[in-house]
Amino acid sequence: MEEDGSKTASRYVSSDAAIGPIPAPTTSEVDAQAVGASKSVEEHPAPMLDVHPPHETVHTWKDFFIHIATICVGLLIAVGLEQTVEAVHHHHQREQMLVSLDHDTRATLQDADFAAGERLRRMQWIQVRIEQVQAALASHKPLASAAPQKSAFITVPADPAWEAARASGMIPLFSQGEIAAYSEVADVIGRARPRLDTEGNAHSKRRDFEKRYESVSGDAKANYRLESPADLQTYLDLLLAEQSAIEGSRFMTAVIRGAEAAILEGARDHARIEERELEAAMSLPK
Repeated sequence: MEEDGSKTASRYVSSDAAIGPIPAPTTSEVDAQAVGASKSVEEHPAPMLDVHPPHETVHTWKDFFIHIATICVGLLIAVGLEQTVEAVHHHHQREQMLVSLDHDTRATLQDADFAAGERLRRMQWIQVRIEQVQAALASHKPLASAAPQKSAFITVPADPAWEAARASGMIPLFSQGEIAAYSEVADVIGRARPRLDTEGNAHSKRRDFEKRYESVSGDAKANYRLESPADLQTYLDLLLAEQSAIEGSRFMTAVIRGAEAAILEGARDHARIEERELEAAMSLPK
C-alpha cells in the first residue's frame, strides 16, 4: 500500500519543486498539428460573396409582388444610373468636339485670308509675265526679265476634327443643324481639293520649264534666254494654265471661307450657309 501511495504521489508536482525545461515537440507532433490546421481551414473556407437570402419566406401573393417590385425598382435604378453616366460622358465628348470644330473653323478662316492674298499676288505676277511673253512673240524680240518671285506656302484647307468625329462614330451626338453645317463645309473642302491639286501641278510645270532657261549666274531677275517662238508659246501656255488654275483655287477657297464664316456666325441652316458662300465668292478682288 505504501508503494502504491508513493507512485500516486509521484504523479503530482509540488509547488516548491523546481520546474525543468519543457521538452520540444517531436517532428511527428508538429506534422500532426499542421495537418489538423489545414483540415480546419479546408472545412471552413472564406466566403467570396456574402449573399443574404430573404429572412422571411413568401407566403402570399402580396408578398410575392412586393418582392418582384423591389427587384424591378432596383434594376430600374441601376439602369438609370448607367444611362446617366453615359449621357454625361457623351455630353462631355460633344463639348470637347465642338471646341475642336471651332478651333478648326477659325484656323481655316485665317488660312483662307492668307491664301487669298498670296494668290492675288501670284495672279498679278503671272499677268505681267503673260503680257511680256505676248510682246516678245509679237515683236520677235528676246523676252524681258521677270520680276522677282516671292512664293509662300499655301495651306490646303482641312477639317480634321469633323473627320475624327465621323471616324469615331460621334456624329449622332450633334444636332441636325450642326450635322448639316459641318457636312456642308466638309463637302466644299472635298470639292476644292482637285482644283488645289491642279493649281499645284500647274505651278510645278511652269517652274520646271523656267529652270531650264534661267541664267546660270543665278541672277535674282531671272534673265530667261527664251528666243524661239515655239519656246515662247510653250511658256505662254504654261502661264495661262497656271492663271486658270489659280482662279479656280481662289473661287473654291472663297466658298470655303464663306461657309466657315457662316458657321462662326452661328448659322446652321443650309440655305444661309450657301448664301454666305456665294457672297464670299462674289467679293473676290479682281
